[in-house]
Amino acid sequence: MPVQHHSYHYTYLYNIPSWWIYFCCLRIFLGWPIVTRLLKFPPNKYQTCSASSSIVCFFHGIPVTYMAYLALSASGQFRFDENFKAPFWSDMPVLNSNLSAYPAELKSSFSLVMSYSCGYMLYDLTFMLINSFYYPVSAEPNFVDFIQHHIGCVVYMYSVSYFEAGYTGLMLLMFLGEVTNPFQNIMNIANAGQEYFKSPSVYDKIEQIVQPVFGILFAFVRLVIGGVLIFIFSYIYLYHNIFKVKTEERHIPFTLGIIWVSAILAMVVGSANFAIENLIRAIELITGSERTPYVVLTGKEKSLGTEKSEKEKSQ
Repeated sequence: MPVQHHSYHYTYLYNIPSWWIYFCCLRIFLGWPIVTRLLKFPPNKYQTCSASSSIVCFFHGIPVTYMAYLALSASGQFRFDENFKAPFWSDMPVLNSNLSAYPAELKSSFSLVMSYSCGYMLYDLTFMLINSFYYPVSAEPNFVDFIQHHIGCVVYMYSVSYFEAGYTGLMLLMFLGEVTNPFQNIMNIANAGQEYFKSPSVYDKIEQIVQPVFGILFAFVRLVIGGVLIFIFSYIYLYHNIFKVKTEERHIPFTLGIIWVSAILAMVVGSANFAIENLIRAIELITGSERTPYVVLTGKEKSLGTEKSEKEKSQ
């Protein structure tokens, strides 16, 4: 399948290093000072690095959600009428449309969103690898999953740009993937604060407010909408690509369609446990059946607590 690249593909590639530098500067000159000086988190802890990463992640998740929303709106495929009908429902393969089907300003928007997000993924990969030299890999239980996720995202975005097809589908995935991101980052910072400061603290209050919203929204997006997306993308990239389109008219190779569907399936299945755990925690907070608040004990307090529990057992 011959691919004739346009300036948008090269613009996407050229802008990635600039965005990588941008996010690295945000991490060093904004994220780290906020968590260590303003929030008073100890600088030699992994959770502090994770919280610093969450500060920077706000500058990725929120803009990407908004830019992806604008791109989807401009495509006209998700404009619902009074009967809740949109062109998307009757023409799902539009998610796989070739770049030539879009106006010039929309092509530029696609290129901007992808280069911005790709620069962020590469920045985050860089700092995760740097942290792995200073902290044990066990400090981040999802280390391997994060690495695979970021590499998968970079490969997916590059393949979309290379074959100049599947832009609308990618924007839909990016919007749904990042729409819960602000809540997740808030909870990540709050969890670090709960570990560093004794309860009750402002971080406990934040959890009580944000966790129910995040738990329910994340579970709905990843489990419910994610399940629907698996069906939709399987139909577009596998069934439609084989039985409805001639080989010479395919925008992407069939093998790439398999890779894309597998990536979406891995995203949904891989986040299922995390979604369920957060949903359970949200239900606990809503119903009032809370677990015991997390309290950080000093060495002396731990020993006193152990002695006290042993005395209680002996009695």
